Amino acid sequence: MNIAFPDWLQAWAQSHGVSLESARRSGRLTIPVDGVRILLSQHNAQRWLLQARVVDLPDDGPLRESLIDKAAATATARMSASASALAIDPDRSALWLQMSLNQDAGSAELEACLERMANDIEFWRAML
Repeated sequence: MNIAFPDWLQAWAQSHGVSLESARRSGRLTIPVDGVRILLSQHNAQRWLLQARVVDLPDDGPLRESLIDKAAATATARMSASASALAIDPDRSALWLQMSLNQDAGSAELEACLERMANDIEFWRAML
């Protein structure tokens, strides 16, 4: 995989000391924000996907299911207040926060998206 990042994203990464070399090969750009690793990858031809691991889920089945139920109820209640979406990874081992961004967005839109994600991650980690 060899991702071509748009000029605005290359300029933003360079100004923030974020290396694009490994991201070009892996297809995922790692952006550190407030101690959280936010991963940016191409979602489709029009959108970028930003995602970050919120919390690992417990191995204990009933405890894990209880936490998932609590998270689902809260996520549903927050739908009108947040553009981010809570997701469970395929092996049900972690909860992730996801958000999308237009491919033709600029640095200001990326900064706003990263700030919203960081705030939402803080909320979810405190709540869970």
